[in-house]
Amino acid sequence: MRSQDQQDTAARPARTAPAAARSTDAVGPAMSSGPTVSSGPVGPVGLVGLVGPVGLVGPVGLGGPPGLAGPVGSGGTPSVGQLLALQRTAGNAAVVQALEQQRQAQRHTHGPSCGHHDATPVQRHAHGPSCGHHGSADSAPVQRSSVPDVLRAAGQPLDGAVRTEMEARLGADFSDVRLHTGPTAQRSAAEVGARAYTSGSHVVLGAGGTDRHTLAHELTHVIQQRQGPVAGTDNGSGLSVSDPSDRFERAAEENARRVLAGPAPTEAASVQRTAGAPTEETPVQRTEAAPTDEAPLQRTEAAPLHTAGGEIAVQRMHGGEAPFDHAQYYAKTGWQDAAEEFEKRLGAYSFGHPRALAAARKTVSRLKQLLIAYARTEHKDVALANKSFFKDDKTSAGQVGEGLTTAQINEFFARDGNVRELITAVYNAAYYNKGAELSLKDILNGIIGPKPQLASTLGMDQEELKKHSAFLNSYSRTALYATASLKGKGYNYEKDPYALGNLLWQSEPETFAGDTLEMINSQGPRTERSEADKEAHRKTPRDYADRGAPLSTRELDFVGKPGMDDKLPWNEGTAYWEIQQNESWPKANAARGIPVVAGMSGTTTRMLKTFQWIKVSGVDVFDYRMAVMGWMLPSWDHSLYEILRGSWAAGVKGPGESAAKAGKGAALMYQHIAPFTEEELRQNVCRDGQFPHELMYLAEANKPRAVDPAASGFMEPGQAAAGNAAGKYNAFAQGDTAPTPRIAKWKADNGGASTAAVTEKFKPAHATALMAYTGGAHQMINSVVRSRLLPEGYAPYGTGALATAGAEALSLRQIKSQLSWAAQNDSPQQEWVPTLDEDPVIEPQLAAARGTDPVAKKAAMAVIDARIDVLAPVLFEELKAHADMTMEALTRLPPVTGTVFRGDWNAGGDESVYRLGKQAALNYRPGSIFTSSFDSTSREKSVGLGFMRGQRVSGTKTHRILLELTLTGKYGRDIDPFHQYQGTEAEVLLMPGANFKVDKSEWVQDPGHDPANGGSDWYEHVWATEA
Repeated sequence: MRSQDQQDTAARPARTAPAAARSTDAVGPAMSSGPTVSSGPVGPVGLVGLVGPVGLVGPVGLGGPPGLAGPVGSGGTPSVGQLLALQRTAGNAAVVQALEQQRQAQRHTHGPSCGHHDATPVQRHAHGPSCGHHGSADSAPVQRSSVPDVLRAAGQPLDGAVRTEMEARLGADFSDVRLHTGPTAQRSAAEVGARAYTSGSHVVLGAGGTDRHTLAHELTHVIQQRQGPVAGTDNGSGLSVSDPSDRFERAAEENARRVLAGPAPTEAASVQRTAGAPTEETPVQRTEAAPTDEAPLQRTEAAPLHTAGGEIAVQRMHGGEAPFDHAQYYAKTGWQDAAEEFEKRLGAYSFGHPRALAAARKTVSRLKQLLIAYARTEHKDVALANKSFFKDDKTSAGQVGEGLTTAQINEFFARDGNVRELITAVYNAAYYNKGAELSLKDILNGIIGPKPQLASTLGMDQEELKKHSAFLNSYSRTALYATASLKGKGYNYEKDPYALGNLLWQSEPETFAGDTLEMINSQGPRTERSEADKEAHRKTPRDYADRGAPLSTRELDFVGKPGMDDKLPWNEGTAYWEIQQNESWPKANAARGIPVVAGMSGTTTRMLKTFQWIKVSGVDVFDYRMAVMGWMLPSWDHSLYEILRGSWAAGVKGPGESAAKAGKGAALMYQHIAPFTEEELRQNVCRDGQFPHELMYLAEANKPRAVDPAASGFMEPGQAAAGNAAGKYNAFAQGDTAPTPRIAKWKADNGGASTAAVTEKFKPAHATALMAYTGGAHQMINSVVRSRLLPEGYAPYGTGALATAGAEALSLRQIKSQLSWAAQNDSPQQEWVPTLDEDPVIEPQLAAARGTDPVAKKAAMAVIDARIDVLAPVLFEELKAHADMTMEALTRLPPVTGTVFRGDWNAGGDESVYRLGKQAALNYRPGSIFTSSFDSTSREKSVGLGFMRGQRVSGTKTHRILLELTLTGKYGRDIDPFHQYQGTEAEVLLMPGANFKVDKSEWVQDPGHDPANGGSDWYEHVWATEA
C-alpha cells in the first residue's frame, strides 16, 4: 500500500448549465447585423446516418461540457458561472451573493455608443414534457460569445448518404449546408444554451446534439431561415435568442418528429435477405427464409442488408466492435477470480519486465541528478540527495530503510534494486519522505513560489510546470480551496504541487468532471479495516513469490527477516481498505466485470506527473507506467482499472485505452494496455494464450448439457462441433509447415498469409465461435445481432431502452419460431441444431415431431414448444456471446480483397414493365448497401448464381438479384478453414457494418432459371464496391 496520505478530493462543482431562452414576440430579419442562430433538441451522442456519422471531426464531448466557454486551465480564472455553481455546492451564501453582484456588474448592455451590432434572433429549442428530450438547467447568461467565430469558419458539408436521406425526408436541397463540430462548436452551443443551433446554412452541433432527430430539427431551421424572419431577443452578448415555445421552434420540432416517423422516400428497397441451410454438398450463402407470396412474415422479419434510403436505418458498427461488449460473462461464477488472476499475472509480468526495470532505474537516476543539482544551487550538502530516497516505514511496501551504506546505495541504484524498491524510492524522494531535507516537492514549491527559474536551470518540463504554477497561484485554486474547506476537504486544493484536487481539476477527462467525479465515487465506498482485519488481509513473502514479485534480501531484512509464511507489516491497498460492495461505484464495476480494490489511484496520478515534470531522457512514459503496475498489482494495492484511471487523469492514455471502453467492460479493457501489444499479452500474461472471456467462452462451449438450462453449458454449437473445433484449429496452426489441401488453398486465396502469424491472435475460442455460426445457429445469431443494431439507428431520443426491449422481444419470437420449425423439419438439407438435438427433454420427442402420425406429432410438439419457452431466454443471452466472439474472430483473420458474389432477392417485379421502369433509375445509380448482421458471400460466381436461383420470388412483388461485390480489405473474412460444412463454396463472411457503394446495375436473362421457384428468367445484377 502506498502511504495513507489524503487521496480523496472535494467534489469538482458542476459548471452552470445553459439558461433557458427568454421569450419574446419580436420578429427580426433572418440575417441582420449579428448571426441568426436556431438551436436544436437534446439527443444522444453519435449522429446516425444511412452510411455513417455526419463527418464528425472527433468525439463529441472532448472539448468541454455544456455551459463552459472553455476548461479552467492552468492559471485561468474560472468563469463567474463556475464559481457560482462551486459556492452553491458548498452552501456559502455570502460568497454566492458577492459573486452574483460581481456578475451583474460585469454584464454588458448594448446601446448606441457601445460599438456592437444589434442583436439578431437565435432560434433555440427548449425541452418540455411533450418534446421527448431532456432539458438543460438554468444558468447565468453567456458573457462573451464564440458564436461569430464558429460561423466564420468554413465547416464541412453533410456526409453524402446523410444528405441524400435528409433531402429526401425534408424535400429540400442541402448542398450548401455546412456542419460545425468539435470543442469550439460545442462551447458556442453551450453559450446559447443549446445542444445545436443554426444560422443560415450553418448547423452547429454541441455536446450531445448529434442524433438524427436533432439534425432534422436544425435542417428545418435552415429551411425556415431561407423563407424569412425568425423570432428572437437579445441575450446580452450580441446574439438574439428565440423563445423555446415560439412557432418556429414548435414547427421544427414537429417537422423533425414527422419526417423521421417513417422510411425515407426511395424507389429502391432493401437489397439482401438471408436463407437456407448449408450441407456438405450445397452452397452455404446463409440467408433467412426466402420471400414468397405465401410467407410475407418471413420477408418482414429478415433484413440483414439494406440500401441507402431503404426501409430500415441502422447504426453501423465500426472497427469490428463486439455488438454486446462480451458482457455475458461478468455475472457468471468464476469471472471475478479469472479477472483477478489476469491482473496479477499482468503485475508479475510488469514487475519482471526489463523495460520496466530500466525505466524505474533511469527515473531514480534522473531524480537523484536533479536533487544534487538543486542542492548545489541552494548550497546544501549533496549527500542529502541519497537520503531522500529511503524511509524507515515498515508499513510501506518496497521500503528498505535508511541504514544502507553509501556503497550499498550506489549498488542499489545501479544494479541491485528491483522494480518495487526503485519505484518506492521515487515515491519517497518525490513527496512521501516528509522528513527528508531534499525532495522534489521542495523544488516544485520553489518553482511555484519565488524561484520559477529553477524549472529551466534544472532541465525540467518548463511548459507543464509553468501551467501548473499558474493554476496554483490563481484565484481559481483559492476559490476551490475556500469552498472545499467548508466541507473539510481543503487539503485537496492547498497550494501544494501534489494536492490531488489540484491535479484532477487540471486534467482533461473524457466526460464532464469525469476524473474528479470518479475519484469521489470510488473513494466514497471504502472504509479503513480494523487492525485485526488488516492483519488477516496482509500478504506473506510466499504470496509475493507466488505472484512473481519476490522480496529482495534488503526488503526482508528491513521488516525483520520474516519466514515465508509470516505476515508482512505492509499496508497493501486490499489490506488497508474495504470496499462496501453494496454502493453504486463497486456495483457498477462488478456489472462490467472489473475488479476493484481501493478506488481510483491518486498515487498513480502523482507518480506519472512526477515523471512528466522531471523529464526522464530516453524512457517511454508507458514503460514507466508499466513499472508502476509492477509496483502495485502484485501487492493488490490497486486493481488495473484503478491504476489506469489514475494514469488517464495524468494525461497518460495508450492507444485504444479510454474510460468509455473500460465502461463497456473488462474484456475490452484487457485487450488494450499500453505498452503491450495484444500478442505480447497473449503470450506472457493470458492463460493458454486466451483472455479471460475467451477461456470462459471455450469452457461453456465444452460444458455438458443439463436439464436445467441455467446449469447447462452452451446449447450451440454442440459438444461434437466444439470438440471438432480443436482439430480444425490445430490443423490451421500447422498450415505453414504441413498444410492440408484446404489450408493451402486458403493461404493462396489470402495472399500467402502465414497461419502461424494469424494464430498469434486467433485462438481456439474464435475457431469454436465460427463453428457455431456456420452451423444451425446462424439465423438465430443474426436475429440477436439485429436486435442490438436496429434500436440504435431508429429509436427516438429517450426511448432507446424501450426500443431495445421491443427489438429483443421480436428477436426472441423469431428464435422460438425457428426452433419450432426446425424441430418438425427432417429434410436432407436441414442443419443440425444442437439446441434441439442435444437437449435431454427435446431429443426424445424429435422422431415423433418429424413423423407422419398427426396425434403423436401434436403431443411431441406440445412438449417441445413448452421446452423451447424455457430454453429460449437462456439461449438468447448465449447467442450474444456467440455474436461477440464471431466478430472478434473475424477481426483476427486477414481482410479479403477481390470479388465475391451473393445471390438474393429484392423488392419489385421482374416483368418487362418493371425492368423498363427501373432501368434508368438503377443503372449507375447513387446509393449504398450495408449489412446489419453477418452475411455470407462466395468467391465463386457459380455459387452466387446457384443460391440466387434457389430464391423463391413472386415475379410481381419480388425478383432475384445477384450482388457482385468488390472487397477492398475492410469487412470481409475468409472463414473456410473453420466451417462446419466445408465444401466448395469458398465462403467469405461480411461483418455487420460492411458498407458498399453501388456502381451500377442491369437486368440479365438467366439461362439456368428454375421455373419451380417462381418469377421469370430475368434477374438484377448489381455491382458495388466496399467503401
